This record gives sequence, C-alpha cells and structure tokens, in this order.
Amino acid sequence: MRRETSIAAKYAFVWLRKVFPNGTDHHRAMEEKGSGCPVRRIYLQDDAGRTEVLHPDDLSRLEAGARVFDGYPARFETLHPGFPSGSWYVQGNEKYWSNSLEEFMTISFAKPTRVYVLLPSLSQEPKWLREQFHKLRDPNFQEIKLKVSWKMSWGAKLVNLVIGQLQHARREVLRVFRAKDVMLPGEEMRLGGLGLAHLMDSPFLVAFKAENMSNAQMIQHSIGRSTMGVNAGGSTFSLTGAMSYESWHAQLVKSVRRNRVVDVRLMIETDRLRPASQSHMARHDISVLPDDGKERLLV
Repeated sequence: MRRETSIAAKYAFVWLRKVFPNGTDHHRAMEEKGSGCPVRRIYLQDDAGRTEVLHPDDLSRLEAGARVFDGYPARFETLHPGFPSGSWYVQGNEKYWSNSLEEFMTISFAKPTRVYVLLPSLSQEPKWLREQFHKLRDPNFQEIKLKVSWKMSWGAKLVNLVIGQLQHARREVLRVFRAKDVMLPGEEMRLGGLGLAHLMDSPFLVAFKAENMSNAQMIQHSIGRSTMGVNAGGSTFSLTGAMSYESWHAQLVKSVRRNRVVDVRLMIETDRLRPASQSHMARHDISVLPDDGKERLLV
C-alpha cells in the first residue's frame, strides 16, 4: 500500500505542476508565509518503539546563528560558501544519541530534494552513511565542513577534560555528506541511527535543499533508476537520439504489449517536448495500432 501511495503522490505533483504552473491558492499562501520546505513529513523512532512526527513547520532555515542541537546553545558560524544556501534542516537531538535502528528516520518529500547529513567530526561514520552519501567537496577537492560556536556546560567541559578531549571538542566541526541521488515528490528516504554510540559521538543533523527540476527531468530521473536493468538488457529506446517514426512506433507498441507503463509514459512525455516538426505524435496518428494493442493503450 505504501508503494501505491508514493506513486500516486509523485504523479499528483506532476499533474499539479502542469494544471497550476503558478501554484494553487493554498500553495501561494504558504509561499507568502515563507514556507518553501521541500519535505512533507519526517517520522522518527527511538529504540523503545516510540515515534515522533515532524512537519515542515518544525524545520528551520540553515543559516549563520541557527541552533545546532535542540535545547543546547551551540550555533552555526558563517556557512561555507560551498554549502547550498537556502537549505532547511532538522536540529540534532540528544535523546536519539545511541539509536541503533536501521530505519530510525523516514523522510517523505513534496519537491525534488537533495539530502545532506551533517555529522560532528568526532563521531563515527555509520555504515548506511557511506552507502547512500558521499563527502561534499569544493572545486579544489577539499572536504567542506561547517564551523560551530560550541558553548559547553561545566559538566561537558569536565567530562572532556577528564578524557583529554577538551581542545578537540572545542574545535569540532560538522562534516557534510551529500546524498548520491535526488529524491522525487512522493518518494521516501530511510536513514539509520548512529548505532552503539561512542562517548564522543553526537547526534547527526539532516539538511534539505530543493532541486529545480522540470516535469520531464523528474520523469526521466525516475525512469532511469527504475528501468536501468531493462535498458541494459537491450532496449532500443533513446531519450535524446533521433529515432525514426517506424522504430519509435514499434517500440511504443512493444512497450504497450509488455505493460511497461513507465516506458510508454516516458516516450509520450519526451515526444511532446520536441518541436512540432520533429514530434511523432504531432505528425502521425499513433492510435493506428494492431487490434490487440488498441485496448491495452487505452487502459
């Protein structure tokens, strides 16, 4: 049921973009209030099974002076110029410090979004982080890090002094990890916890940056991920190459007969983007299909 809901949400977003290119009244009202958060909601689950739901109103803009951890005075200093401006983020929370769940955080998206994980430099890297993200670097291939103005309590200072890490703790920065893929509207991303946290581990933060993608780009991006194996198996369909009408029509009929809905949709959407002089649908009647193909296409 979750998969069907995600697909419906994704294509509902595409439909809204086409029917209301300037946004609905509700959307414009939210924009006027300063809400442009690309996240629909976030589910958090602790080790005891308790859940917490965060909505766009619970997220903040990531900017200099913003609070790093919920309930703590540490704040961001001037942001690195290589970090995307206008991002949103979820503050770190100490109550999830040692969370060991594989699906500690589930994020659903309302817009095309790139996700960033901000990990304190003294914390260990969980396995899932290396699988889904890579380090964000500047044009000189230097790792991008965000500086923090740490204001530790006397208790925290004493603990760090005893274990000989006080100076390191004062100079700790946030390492930035960038998601390898863009998340589309209706999709979900699942992140795990830190695992069995070490003494110097701190909660990670998650930031979000909306990506500017057209409807066709989103569809191509989605198809590219879901049909990679099919295309590798010998499909003759090309997104950019000049294909004759006979080849294009034969591929369309084959996709219809094999119930490849995503391929049919992509072929139609990309053909509509071509100039009228090159569009197969504008110059030919594609309803002229074999009798057993007409009904399938209508469905």
